[in-house]
Amino acid sequence: MRKVLIASRGEIAVRIARACRDTGLVSVAVYAPADREARHVQVADQAVPLAGVTPAQTYLDIPVLLRAAADAGADALHPGYGPLAESAECAQAVLDAGLTWIGPPPAVIRRLADKLSARQAARQAGAPLLAAMTTPASDVAEVAAFAREHGFPLMIKASSGGGGSGVAVARTAAGLPSAYARAVRAAVAAGGRAECFAERYLDRARLVETQCLADTHGHVVVISTRDGSLQRRHQKIVEEAPAPFLPGHVEARLRDTSRKILRAAGCVGVATCEFLLAPDGALAFLETNARLSVAHPVSEEVTGLDLIRESFRIAEGEPLGYGDPPARGHALQFRIYAEDPARGFEPSPGIVRDWRPPSGPGVRLDSGAGPGSVVSPAFGTLLAKLIVTGSSRAEALQRARLALRDFEITGVATSLPLYRRLVADEAFAPSDPARPFCVDTAWAESSALPSLGWGLTWLSSAYRLVDDEQGAGRHDDHHAGDRAGHRHPAPQRGERGHQPDADREPDAGLDRARQRLLAGRCPDRVVRGDPVDRAVGEVVYAQRPRQDPHAPPRPGLQLRLGSLPGQQGDRDPVRAEDEQEAILDGGADAVRYRVVQGGAEQVPAAVADAEEQRERREHQQPPSHDRADRDTRDQAVNA
Repeated sequence: MRKVLIASRGEIAVRIARACRDTGLVSVAVYAPADREARHVQVADQAVPLAGVTPAQTYLDIPVLLRAAADAGADALHPGYGPLAESAECAQAVLDAGLTWIGPPPAVIRRLADKLSARQAARQAGAPLLAAMTTPASDVAEVAAFAREHGFPLMIKASSGGGGSGVAVARTAAGLPSAYARAVRAAVAAGGRAECFAERYLDRARLVETQCLADTHGHVVVISTRDGSLQRRHQKIVEEAPAPFLPGHVEARLRDTSRKILRAAGCVGVATCEFLLAPDGALAFLETNARLSVAHPVSEEVTGLDLIRESFRIAEGEPLGYGDPPARGHALQFRIYAEDPARGFEPSPGIVRDWRPPSGPGVRLDSGAGPGSVVSPAFGTLLAKLIVTGSSRAEALQRARLALRDFEITGVATSLPLYRRLVADEAFAPSDPARPFCVDTAWAESSALPSLGWGLTWLSSAYRLVDDEQGAGRHDDHHAGDRAGHRHPAPQRGERGHQPDADREPDAGLDRARQRLLAGRCPDRVVRGDPVDRAVGEVVYAQRPRQDPHAPPRPGLQLRLGSLPGQQGDRDPVRAEDEQEAILDGGADAVRYRVVQGGAEQVPAAVADAEEQRERREHQQPPSHDRADRDTRDQAVNA
């Protein structure tokens, strides 16, 4: 090999380009028009533009990529870790074009990328397996028949593709049709195939895995174990190596079973074997990913190996020449997504403004973004991977706290605030290093977020609730102009100035939403007075504007989401000792509450007026007592 075309983008394309440079190979990047200034284009030795617009027309179009390789004079292709890395069609097309495919042979990909055939290979290797269907389900009735025989809960997932794509959990017969429909939709979106199957779901299980290498001479080496239990939507967000708190006999079985599975499948290259670990120590094989893993850096950090350079050696037919390397120290990886944890991890498209990465001993950043980077959900939201290493898990966690605190990104919402809280949570990072952590694959979403005291669950539930309730009663949109015929851009959810239109009739949907919230039909942390000393955002109950000055005010609901801890925005980062205010802005009926440690307390009117005057002076805003003037000012702020 002399010149490698990198059929990917983002941080992994940057990482492969650097490995090429270290090995003395020429790297060739490809880029869609939106990625013309992307970091992977700047780092590579050459760059070839792709004519399409969408991922399917650019990074996933095999003939287009092969033409780019021919134009650049490349003699090898590395698919990264995206869909092409698990495409036997792509591997075969690369080989047919006379290029070196840096990955397993097409036949191995076909066998291991399909989860059902991978289970067959695992069964032949004697791996422990949960009860599962042996063929894809043709409809929900077949899944229901499996459930009658094996019981609930069930995991319904796509037959092909990794990374948690196309996964839904059904706990009852009533929830089975919707879970099956969700899994099929996700499977089609991820890989274009609607094939799904069901297997028993293991509650309160950890996800543990092995990072492996296999050469063309039959040698299989287990580089390290890893833990990937911290997940959102069945996709890993935090990984660490080696997998902590593993009994010796469990680790020995992980390593032995992984070798047998990969040998039985004839795997060549980089691969990962994933297992579920039950609280009682029972293991169950989950799947095998015969490609480079997103989590590979933590295995590199604790062994000193460069797994991409090793994949180059394997592709050229060299033997590995070593056995399982010993682990040295401990490493954690945090996937930095452009997503908003406070809104159910919704993607946060936009342009990155400030980018101030951390540094220090044991800190590594694999990044495909920087100041000015454009984030588009169509091309993925992974900005970077922060990898922190220490001599022990306790030291790695301490360094991670400092690195996460120092990492600043503005312009888009990120998952950084969530990670800052996770590394301070006793369940994940016990103050006593000898005490095992208490996490599983559902912990981050079901226990961590609600227990952090942010009010995140409350806010996201309330937003969705108001949207649902307003949908039925809304009779004009937020782009309606004022009485003079002027049109203003609509303040979006969470922006300052987003409030009910003073010129329209009261919306009954808001009343219904408020009644449902107060009735406890969604998590109601602030109103119920639970501890919210680390609350984020503003919860606003406003009196509806009165159309008739003599009529009683109608209750309304407004929610504003402020800055998460550590993010830049209208407010400073929230700390435990800070007070967070919620202003009930209802015109002449405004009431102000302060959210403090222990609950919410009403601020006396005189104090509220004084604070409002002080805020105006600080922001150099003239006082305004007219509702229309305030609305106009808010519109200007939004613009």
